[in-house]
Amino acid sequence: WAPLLALLFSAYFILLGINNAHWKDQETYCRYWLSLNEANMTPFYGLGKSLLEKGDYAGAIRYFEKGLKVARHHSAFITADIGYAYFLNGDHLTAQKYFQEALQAEPEYSVTYFYLGRLFLEEQQFEKAKEAFSQARRLYPKDPRYETVLTLAEERRDAVP
Repeated sequence: WAPLLALLFSAYFILLGINNAHWKDQETYCRYWLSLNEANMTPFYGLGKSLLEKGDYAGAIRYFEKGLKVARHHSAFITADIGYAYFLNGDHLTAQKYFQEALQAEPEYSVTYFYLGRLFLEEQQFEKAKEAFSQARRLYPKDPRYETVLTLAEERRDAVP
């Protein structure tokens, strides 16, 4: 039995190593998933999020938009993330357009308000930032970021002469 068990364990570890190459990180897995099936929105979104975290905003936008094209219904979270990628890339006008589109599709998605608040904060529109962060906190009070940025917006608003 020992040689048979050794053979089974060896085969298991070889297969595990092969499959771990696909699961190494989010980007690798999403690219692998897309090589098998491009009709699913999820790997496009995951790849977009991975590229967004790496600072490749144009690449993130490209994959988010591909994900929207194959989505069965409008996905506000992808639209909001497209806007966020534009915001991080410095294109505030386009970012705001996507945030508004996301809010029309899903007015109860707190992250969109968070992104919009960050845009307003950077543009020094502190009252609008405060309103957006307040809405994000109201919709999802468990996220500690919302309270932090709301306080920041209030402090900056109050500091303006």
